[in-house]
Amino acid sequence: MGTTKALVIDWNFIGDCIMSSPVFPALKSKYDRVDVVGYEFCKEVFEANPYIDNIYTGEKLTEMWEARKRRYDLVLQLNTSFKTNLLMMIAGKKRLGYSVGLKGLPLTIRYPVRYKTAQKGNRIDECMTLLTAIGIRGEYGGPIFRLEKRMRRQEHFVGFHVNPRNTQDARRWDKWRQLACTLRARGYRVFYFGTEEDFGYIRSVDKEAEIAYTPTLQALGSFLTRLGKFVCVNSAPMHLAGTLSVPTVALVGGTPSRVVCNYPTVKPIEGEGLDMSAISVEDVLAEID
Repeated sequence: MGTTKALVIDWNFIGDCIMSSPVFPALKSKYDRVDVVGYEFCKEVFEANPYIDNIYTGEKLTEMWEARKRRYDLVLQLNTSFKTNLLMMIAGKKRLGYSVGLKGLPLTIRYPVRYKTAQKGNRIDECMTLLTAIGIRGEYGGPIFRLEKRMRRQEHFVGFHVNPRNTQDARRWDKWRQLACTLRARGYRVFYFGTEEDFGYIRSVDKEAEIAYTPTLQALGSFLTRLGKFVCVNSAPMHLAGTLSVPTVALVGGTPSRVVCNYPTVKPIEGEGLDMSAISVEDVLAEID
């Protein structure tokens, strides 16, 4: 009997790819080889998952054509895209994904849902539930990110991630400087996390900001393990912190916390009506204390 092979299509953002990471060890229980197709900027997430054998990144059609050479027994789609479902026909005969309206027509194994992926339930649970269509059931061990280096935790270190990048104003909070000043007065050392493209926004938030330069996910993850507490908006660093069991207070706006936050060490705070401006400094301090 030859090697059995599965291919996962995960064209998503970093946080989404962290949440879907338990899919790979689950597939390994049934398939000898598990590969993934995704965006280049998510490559670090895939590289930190020991259950992935090969990573395709680049232009979508080219990726699928390259994947075709391996003759996959199963191609799994973790989103709801008609275009991607069509591309899956290149890479494998069996194609599993969510079926919403006409988007599921190119699939051979359809998991019917009423809503688009990750709109009602938590994305981790939804991805794992999808696997039940091929007989894979059971509990998962949580998201996976193999960290190369952990640092010694300092209880008086507090980290901030304030910049939601491309995720609209619904995830911006305007009280970071006030929170930072209060924490400094209480003896905490406050770090703002970011890369060079974040520096301008961070300085506009707090001119006195002490910035921890974290150009890679490995660097960010390592520094996160040094913190006594992490405070962030709903973005990729929140998912990384949850995966690494860093005590975290997450300010959630735009998307309900039940969809994006399913980590034992992350405490989400939602403003009324998912309005970030409704979250007070006192609300955050209560969780930090």
